[in-house]
Parts: sequence; C-alpha cells; structure tokens
Amino acid sequence: MEGKTLTNLGNVYQLQGRWEEAIANYKKALEICRALGDRQGEGKTLTNMCLLYERQGDREKACALWQEAPSKLHPDSPVYRTVQGWVKGKCSRR
Repeated sequence: MEGKTLTNLGNVYQLQGRWEEAIANYKKALEICRALGDRQGEGKTLTNMCLLYERQGDREKACALWQEAPSKLHPDSPVYRTVQGWVKGKCSRR
C-alpha cells in the first residue's frame, strides 16, 4: 500500500512539474515494490517514471525504462499492452 501511495504522490508531483520530488517518490516506491516482490506495482511505477522522463525530453532514460517495464507487468494487464505499444512506437525509432 505504501508503494502505491508513493507512486500516486509521484504522479501528483509530476503533474505539477516538480520533477525531483516525483522521481524521489517513484524511487522509494520501486524499493518497496521490489522488497515485497510486487512486480505489477514495480511495472506501473516504472511506467510512470517513463512518462516523466519523456515529459522532460530525456528519451534515453525513458526508453531504458520502457524496455524494463513490460517484464514486470502481467501480460494480460491493460497496462502491459499499452506499454508494449509505447516501446514499439517510441523506442524502436533509433
């Protein structure tokens, strides 16, 4: 629950343009998700980090995480399909 809350707080900071605070919350959320073995939570948090890096114009960081996120998400999840589409559309044009 704490990991999800930190991810949501990171989303709020991201929407406010408070990049450092957003990343700090995402990183804490990732630590918690990883410690608990919450792969779906980890994948969703990575996805939010990807979006933040894209908003900042850091395609290299975003694509690195876009490549990692699907491996954490359940293949039947709608988030998985969305992330797969983003990986193909945004990171394959190198």
